[in-house]
Amino acid sequence: MLNDLGKKADILDNLNEIKKIDKSGMLELQKKVPEFIQDAIERARNLVVPSDIEIKGKKLKYYNFSQIIGVGMGGSAISFDFLRSFLRYANVKIPVESNRDYNLPPYADENTLVVLISYSGNTEETLSCFLDAIEKGCPVVALTSGGILEAFCLKFGLPYVKLPSGLPPRASLPYLFFPLLIVLEKLNIHPSFEKETLAVVKVLKELKDELKPETLIIDNLAKRIAICLYNKIPLIYGHTFFDGVAYRLKSQFNENTKILAFPAVFSELNHNEIMGWEAADEKLIEPFYPILIRDPDEPPAIKARIEISRDQIILKKKKQVIEIMARGEGVLAKMFSVTYIGDFTSVYLAILYGTDPTPVDSISLLKSQLAERTKLKEDIQVKFDSL
Repeated sequence: MLNDLGKKADILDNLNEIKKIDKSGMLELQKKVPEFIQDAIERARNLVVPSDIEIKGKKLKYYNFSQIIGVGMGGSAISFDFLRSFLRYANVKIPVESNRDYNLPPYADENTLVVLISYSGNTEETLSCFLDAIEKGCPVVALTSGGILEAFCLKFGLPYVKLPSGLPPRASLPYLFFPLLIVLEKLNIHPSFEKETLAVVKVLKELKDELKPETLIIDNLAKRIAICLYNKIPLIYGHTFFDGVAYRLKSQFNENTKILAFPAVFSELNHNEIMGWEAADEKLIEPFYPILIRDPDEPPAIKARIEISRDQIILKKKKQVIEIMARGEGVLAKMFSVTYIGDFTSVYLAILYGTDPTPVDSISLLKSQLAERTKLKEDIQVKFDSL
């Protein structure tokens, strides 16, 4: 593996060269994730949630919820995907869904808790849903570092968690996810997630020493995976509570590495995607490199599906696959251990390509062009000013 890439791989052990490429310090942000988690929890503990709030004759009630709808885009929406997956295995008996749209679904009502996350506070889809939530009488909680979203919360006296500004949204996952657990505690949806969060911090602190730039390739799993993925397109295969994690890894390869990547989930992929490995022309398969997310405690049926797919189908077309084994105690620790490995991997792969992982020029261009063409934020501002 290393011989094929020759001297190019050596850059991953050269801290000076890494800093020349990673100009904005994405790797330094990755190293701070355990501390970010602890800070996010402390910030959320300051949240005060009222029993009800009246806006324009409508009373928003912060109790007796029938469902939770999380509104956000990109990294913000991923936090709700994580929450949904985690709560299914934490025995929390209230449905959670992510809403990546300009409007809430028609079944959202006064018993629907709407949690709006926009790191910048200016995400137009989220602001549009904010207006929809107020019109439907949905109780609202927000997470933001400022912007229009914060201004709306202040105007109406709505509860929100103030996040630190200045981070790339994708690097702020600790601030976008862990306050959600505190919100659930404060709303009496679940008594405490302290045990689970402590397990996450513990495993990530252990992993940080293995994954940080100072750790050489021979001992650094993320660097070795990045080398395997050089000039390849990652296919990330998750299962059970790793469905959101698989999508997060795909997104990190998109934003940090600036490459295409695709997620899929067992056992669904056994009913469709697995047939793609039968391509008559192997040139159609050659660019792809499968990554299997594994768990030492996999359910027997899932374990069998993964291993049959790997041994009897995929490895007949590929010389090897990558397996990322989850670590830590409990569902949440396992989810974040794989996420942490994937996050570091995406940055190291960017370094191999000579790509600064932080800028997202195409996203910035799109937002700029949309602002010129649609004037949606101005329309939303007018509607809120009329309330």
